[in-house]
Amino acid sequence: MSSDFIDSLTFLTEDECRVLREQNFTDPEDFAHVTISRLEAPPYRLTTGKASKLLRAAKIPVAGAGTPVVNNVAITHAEPPSLANRIDAALLAARDDVAAAGLLVELGVPLVVLAADDKIDPDATKAMRQHIAAGAPAGATWQGQRIAETATLSTPPVWCSPRTGQPLQAGKDEITETAWGELRLDGLREAAFGYEQGMFANMPDSFVFEQLRVNGLGIRDKIRVRMKALGVTPESMDRVVVFRAEPRGHVEVGFHGDRRTPKPGSLVGNLRALLQASFSADELRRFVSHNIGSDFAANLPSPGVSLAELAFAVAENLIRHGYIKRELRDALRSARPNRAADIDAVFSAAGI
Repeated sequence: MSSDFIDSLTFLTEDECRVLREQNFTDPEDFAHVTISRLEAPPYRLTTGKASKLLRAAKIPVAGAGTPVVNNVAITHAEPPSLANRIDAALLAARDDVAAAGLLVELGVPLVVLAADDKIDPDATKAMRQHIAAGAPAGATWQGQRIAETATLSTPPVWCSPRTGQPLQAGKDEITETAWGELRLDGLREAAFGYEQGMFANMPDSFVFEQLRVNGLGIRDKIRVRMKALGVTPESMDRVVVFRAEPRGHVEVGFHGDRRTPKPGSLVGNLRALLQASFSADELRRFVSHNIGSDFAANLPSPGVSLAELAFAVAENLIRHGYIKRELRDALRSARPNRAADIDAVFSAAGI
């Protein structure tokens, strides 16, 4: 018979059906010597009612329903699968369905290697485990592939804007509504590198996104060539485009932009992160010119610099020239009302 028998058990959940199939219980005859107590135990964990219904559906007599059933069964005791074999099977299952990664945690596999398609690579993971067991360290990558914490795999990653480093909302930038998420992880990494390198100077987000999406003007090819020339791995851009919660005790007020400079927690660092998260380069120049003055804007770095450098220069000059006042806070709130809480946090930390 086919596995239609399992499909017909509509009282079972998808996970319960999956576990039965994994244990090769697919046809009615497979349940010939199965008891209710066995189905109640791991890995099946069925309720007594469901176990009884299943055996009845398979036309297996259930003890306690009419005449007591006595089965004389010749039992051959087999050795349980070794831990290594169980881990091998769990790796294959988690490769095909990341939701099964929880079993790897239970088997003591805290780290796995991800292949280029972001799926678990069983062979590379086993090689890494042997490497670690021999006492050698393993960094953030293994043979050019990423290492991930197994416990986090069942939770989809939160992607961030490649320009600001801020978490996307339903795959979109919450300010410009650019659908960065459509680029997927590889495209986001390349976009983040392009922004850091100033390759998109004076280009609106929407234009950059569209060119990256279709590789217009060969832009993604150019990015890959420059990344290779500079020795930058795509995975290294995850610091920008993959959200990671800050550790407890971190004092910066909720921004995840350029993490290299300046020192986290400083006024210039917080203000720079706020400006970078709130504006594109052109928007920031217009905001400064309109609210501070054209002379102030004229003394900023030339349009060729990255947004991170521009935001830092603006923040540094605003502080140096005494513009950190209530008027600036109100102007920012008016320009970006959706970021009112972030703006208030920065100015509150500055005593305003």
